[in-house]
Amino acid sequence: MASYVSRRLILALVFSCVLRAVHAQGIGDPALIEMAAKMKPGQSMVRGDTKLTLNQRDAGVKDAEGWFLAQSARGGFSVRFPGPIDDETMVTKGKGSQVEVNMLSTRTPATNFMVFCAKQSGHEFSNDEVQRIVAAIGGTAKDFKTQAFASGPTSGLEYSGVDRAGTHFAGRMFLLNSQLCQFLIGSHARTEGITPEIRSAFESFQSAN
Repeated sequence: MASYVSRRLILALVFSCVLRAVHAQGIGDPALIEMAAKMKPGQSMVRGDTKLTLNQRDAGVKDAEGWFLAQSARGGFSVRFPGPIDDETMVTKGKGSQVEVNMLSTRTPATNFMVFCAKQSGHEFSNDEVQRIVAAIGGTAKDFKTQAFASGPTSGLEYSGVDRAGTHFAGRMFLLNSQLCQFLIGSHARTEGITPEIRSAFESFQSAN
């Protein structure tokens, strides 16, 4: 079981990524967001205890429907999104612990899409942690709904709701080997639960392992 400090670190990282997917506000630090927008593939920057590396920008193979399939350079997974995909790695050090988060993301005029997988040194994530984190996300939202899902080898919790700013969001949280993985999709356009577009993105997730 993770220590109290480790659990706080994971929850902070999850919520920073929630902000990014829903509001397109980077990982919570405006200065880092501005710098990250100017990065080139292969470049890294360090701010505080966090190192952010841009692995790929506008990546992916475009299909006949205009969606892009991209593979995470370091995360061991791929996803299909409706736009060119950025691939980033964020490493954050805590007291006696390090968390690596590998992210794939894209933006359309109305919607932000992200999936990430996090791994923590010396710790294997559990279904109990999935339930606690999803419950914490729901505690800050309106019209929050959650249910179990199973898709191929992955299973976990699927959810949707509206945040305090009126942004509609949907997500999935699940385990992949020793990693904690999460889909986060946010839109300022009014949506009812999980749309076919969101469902298509959810179902596209593939593990390379």
